[in-house]
Amino acid sequence: MEETKRNSDLLRSRVFLSGFYCWDWEFLTALLLFSC
Repeated sequence: MEETKRNSDLLRSRVFLSGFYCWDWEFLTALLLFSC
């Protein structure tokens, strides 16, 4: 049970990180477009 919880937390953090990076990338791209 403890192992399952750890895997769930790891998966959740990984999904959160990937989502954050995607959002950050889109934000930076928009910033570059607006600044040009």
